[in-house]
Amino acid sequence: MACDMPDGLDIGLVVINSGNVETSAGKVMACDISIGRDAGLVVISDGNVDTSPGNVMACETSVGHGAGLVVIIVSTVDTCEGKVMACETSVGRDAGFVVISDGTVDTCKGRVMACETSVGSDAGFVVISDDTVGTFEGNIMACEKSVGCGAGLVVINVGNIAGFVDMRDVIVKISSGKVIACELE
Repeated sequence: MACDMPDGLDIGLVVINSGNVETSAGKVMACDISIGRDAGLVVISDGNVDTSPGNVMACETSVGHGAGLVVIIVSTVDTCEGKVMACETSVGRDAGFVVISDGTVDTCKGRVMACETSVGSDAGFVVISDDTVGTFEGNIMACEKSVGCGAGLVVINVGNIAGFVDMRDVIVKISSGKVIACELE
């Protein structure tokens, strides 16, 4: 349960990995292999994360940095000054921009225009899905399995959710690295 890397910090922090995660008042207290920092930062990784002064510098499979920035990929990520510069299957952008995809991502001026399985937009939107996500004017409209909305909020659900889920006031229960339930504080 102990984490030999820096703990996660600040509002909206969520760390999801293949190990166990302890939470207290909605904050990640310890983790096995993943680390996040800053408002709404999320890092999901199956590999090792190297950090320097609390910031994610390099990681085998995932790197995130900045206000709500999230990148989840299956290959190497090159970073420059905390921003994702290139990756094989996913592209992220600051100000809460999130992309999680197993397929090709088309971008235009730093924004995700199309994606095989998942699309996110500004203001902390997060989508984690194994199926198609419908969008309209940059907003997540529906998702078969999972959808998140709000500053730095994340939800992973095994059930069906249509619309947004606000997790700012919930405690997340995690089992085997996956969010299985959330409850009001």
